[in-house]
Amino acid sequence: TFWIFKREGQMVGIVLNDYGLETETQLPRLEQALFDYLWWTRKSLVWRPALYLYLAIFLTVLLALKLRTAKVLLYLAPALIQSAVMLPITTTQEARYQYPVYLVCLFAVAFVWVRAVAAPGEEPAAG
Repeated sequence: TFWIFKREGQMVGIVLNDYGLETETQLPRLEQALFDYLWWTRKSLVWRPALYLYLAIFLTVLLALKLRTAKVLLYLAPALIQSAVMLPITTTQEARYQYPVYLVCLFAVAFVWVRAVAAPGEEPAAG
């Protein structure tokens, strides 16, 4: 399910309820712009955790090739274990269940700028 709802032509994040809870924004234009973006991308891959898992795997493998060491691949262990555990349990791609995968992917994107540093007494790696 998606957590943004349309009510009277406006998008809201809280459904009608018996308690009278409603949103009251201080930045209505920003809120509407964010709701529009979320509504526009609700069916896209942006909010599906598999995209971030694949991106993390791809970037980490690139770093392992760049540094010429397989030790870097251990970085993927938490995301892969999380995904393997959730695979038989969940029936949908819910971002809330795969939040650790998002975190791993954010750091994997930073791997693009990692440089190889030679240990004392070793030849510096190319790249």
